[in-house]
Amino acid sequence: MMNSPAGRLTAREIIAKTFSAKARRGYDPAEVDAYLAVTPTDVLAAGAKLDHARSDIDALNRRSDSIETLERELDTAARSLPEAEAALDSARAEAASAPDRWPHGAGQYGDLAAQADHLASEADAAVRDPRVKLELIVTAAKAYHSAADAVERAHDQHVAREREAQERERAALAAIEAAERARRKASYHRGESPDALRSQLAASTDPTARLAAAAAVLEAAEEMKRQAEREEALARMSSHSSSSGLLDSSGPSSDFGSSTSWDSGGSSDHGSSTDW
Repeated sequence: MMNSPAGRLTAREIIAKTFSAKARRGYDPAEVDAYLAVTPTDVLAAGAKLDHARSDIDALNRRSDSIETLERELDTAARSLPEAEAALDSARAEAASAPDRWPHGAGQYGDLAAQADHLASEADAAVRDPRVKLELIVTAAKAYHSAADAVERAHDQHVAREREAQERERAALAAIEAAERARRKASYHRGESPDALRSQLAASTDPTARLAAAAAVLEAAEEMKRQAEREEALARMSSHSSSSGLLDSSGPSSDFGSSTSWDSGGSSDHGSSTDW
């Protein structure tokens, strides 16, 4: 059996115990030492190749897992697209009908619906990756729902303000009537008239402006009533003072007249009974 060229043994030759010296079998220390001198380098190189191969295998496995995951995601997205597109159509229709269902909030619809339309257009254009298309469809559907919700909220707020304005106006009208009764009772007709206050309530159709007007009218009517009551109280005080003055002036005169009558009677008693 021939040895390896360049005087280097191989592991196979050492196992076979075949060396250059044909006369004997066994280990030639010189040749084995030469082999052992380079073996660590070969082992390290082989180990490095093995590590690199394992790294490549791990990378391939990860890539394979990633590809499998991607395939599952794409498949799931593709199967979810029809349902998502149906939900988008439903959301678009719901948003389009919102201004009719909640007319007082229609002013909130335009800009929000335009944003949703833009997202829906992007979803229609995204045809390569079903995941991207699905995400855009879901986002557009949410935008349509948000538009409808904004219209509904604005409508509800308008209705609530309208109800509050009506209640405040009723309170203001009641205050005006109370002030009017107080003015009639006190015969007080100076200042702003109750009818002028009533006309201020009908000056606006916006609930917020009506609330402010009703609050101002209510305050003015209450002040009008207080003024009339003050005038009535002053009139009563003046009347009472006048009555007291008349009583004070007529009291002594009456007493004097009575005593004079008694004196006259006395004179008659001392005079002629015919005079009495």
